[in-house]
Order: sequence, then C-alpha cells, then structure tokens
Amino acid sequence: MDYREQQKIAIDILDPTKAQELGFKYPQEVKRTISGYEIRHAYNKHKTDKIPLTLEHIEKWIYFVDKAQVQTLKKDTLKQDVIVSEFRNDDGIVIVVESIRKKTNELSFKTMYLKN
Repeated sequence: MDYREQQKIAIDILDPTKAQELGFKYPQEVKRTISGYEIRHAYNKHKTDKIPLTLEHIEKWIYFVDKAQVQTLKKDTLKQDVIVSEFRNDDGIVIVVESIRKKTNELSFKTMYLKN
C-alpha cells in the first residue's frame, strides 16, 4: 500500500450536537475524515457484487449521511463503533459506513455501496 493512500484528509467538521450525541469528548472539534485507501476500497471492492459506485457517489458521501432516512449505530467486524446511514435516491439505496474514532476525535469514512 502506497503511503499516500494511508494519509487522511479532514473534509468537514461534524455538527457539535451530533458529536455530543455520539459521545465525543470534544464535540466542537470532531473532524470528518477520509483516506485514499478507503476511497479505493469503496470504489473497487463494491463494484463486483453490488450496483457500481461512481466517483460522484463518493464525492457526495457527507450529503448522503446528513440527509439519510435511517442511521443506525452498530459494531463492525473488529467490534468498533460505526454509524450505518441509508439514503434512498433514484439509483437505489446508498449505504455509507463511518467509523467513530473517539481517541482521535474523528468520524471517518469507512466504506460505501449501493443496493436496490
């Protein structure tokens, strides 16, 4: 894996009210982050068995999360807290998974896929 894929970029600041609901220690400073690896994973891995994602879908992930009709707190396979957001649109249902990382005070894009 290329070192550039591991670098995270802070895209946005999470709404402090939402950050407080999620239990962040410093709700005024929670960053929404994404890395090249996570983008590539969502784009490549979920093309084969799901409806193909486009880069435009990935560009709009924050919009899909903020406007989601359903949001659920769950544990991933590593037993880490994640938020699973479902947004219905013309393409089907957009599912976005974000990791809640309280130690680094961030909400990080994990993956995304489309389904009917």
